[in-house]
Amino acid sequence: MRTFFGGLYSRLLSWLDDRNEGQSRQASGLRRILSVIVITLREFHRNDLSLRAAALTLTILLSLVPILAISAAVIKGLGGDNHLKQLAYDSIAIFGSQEMTAESDSRTVPADISFPEHLRSAVDKIFAYVDRTNFTTLGTIGTLALVVSIMLVLHQIEAAMNVIWHVKSGRSFLRKVSDYITLLVLMPLAVNIGFAASAFIESPELLARVDALVPAPWLQGLLLKAIPIFFITLTLHVIYVFFPNTRVRTLPALAGSILAAICWFGAQSLFVSMQIGVSRYNAIYGSFATLPLLLLWIQLVWVVVLAGAQFAFTLQNSDRLQLTSSAAGPEQRLGAAFAVMVEVQRAFEHQELLTVKELAEHLPGHQEPAIGEITGDLVEAGLIHRSSTDGRLLPCAPADAFRPSRLIELINRRRQ
Repeated sequence: MRTFFGGLYSRLLSWLDDRNEGQSRQASGLRRILSVIVITLREFHRNDLSLRAAALTLTILLSLVPILAISAAVIKGLGGDNHLKQLAYDSIAIFGSQEMTAESDSRTVPADISFPEHLRSAVDKIFAYVDRTNFTTLGTIGTLALVVSIMLVLHQIEAAMNVIWHVKSGRSFLRKVSDYITLLVLMPLAVNIGFAASAFIESPELLARVDALVPAPWLQGLLLKAIPIFFITLTLHVIYVFFPNTRVRTLPALAGSILAAICWFGAQSLFVSMQIGVSRYNAIYGSFATLPLLLLWIQLVWVVVLAGAQFAFTLQNSDRLQLTSSAAGPEQRLGAAFAVMVEVQRAFEHQELLTVKELAEHLPGHQEPAIGEITGDLVEAGLIHRSSTDGRLLPCAPADAFRPSRLIELINRRRQ
């Protein structure tokens, strides 16, 4: 029985990997959709993204107050006042509306203390710590410690994105500092813009125009629900494009961010239904469950964010990713390594810098996934260099300085 299902599974993977152009459009479309889904799930498991989501949850908790303190200071400097706190209250209001809807469908009497009230109390306590943060009292060293803790969070996010996109080397230290500081300034600015947009959307003039253009109440509600999805999609799109130390195309990143935003609200509904089941019976038990459920919610958010990034990676590289094993032996890997070195050197001498995809086109005897893996090993070994801007390759030394023994040592080390 196990052999039968194993053979059936192998045939399914072979069919998903089939690039036969003679297939009908419907069969080809179905094959590609299923292939993207299966590859996304496989890569999600291989990259241990659930474990990375748990690590990011812990990192966020440890750095929550410093992040909010820096962001609140920037927002106040831009003329805002308690916008972050109001944003948290608005998010809790969404939970509250969903809880009221769920409770109205039930005949069970709700608890005296609702979960949104617990969340609001937790937000008040967190921002009380934030408001007591005095940068003058902290001094230079204390302020630097806050900045470093935030940098560590952003570094963990970048590391997770680089694992998803198979990037071996991250940004340089100076580039990390400049990019992260820029992000710390732009994110609070985005909060200000978001509040201005929300105020504009909720203005009576715009609502009157919506009533005139869209008379159906259900369609108005659908449009209003789509607005938060739009802002979350925009935020995730920036994360997917900014953090990986490689070029991410717009359409795959947009598709991943849309999928993640939809799953975000699905996870939110699941989370609300879980906490309702706890607080419905006993207010004390509901209060006790606030912390673990909050941790679960943060981890669910990170799982969704990382899954969206993994989907974007699969979508961008669907033409070269395979489900069936194509592992090459040491001899094939050594031959591919020599071919890559020779082709990169030849292109450099002709003032032509190649990407991995272009390199695979110049080496039709080797599969593109194998070329990408070998190229990553050569970059890590310092034999070739990959540009951090466009991913183009160039040799690290002249051709006469290259020693073939280094390639042999590299392949043998990888084999062990």
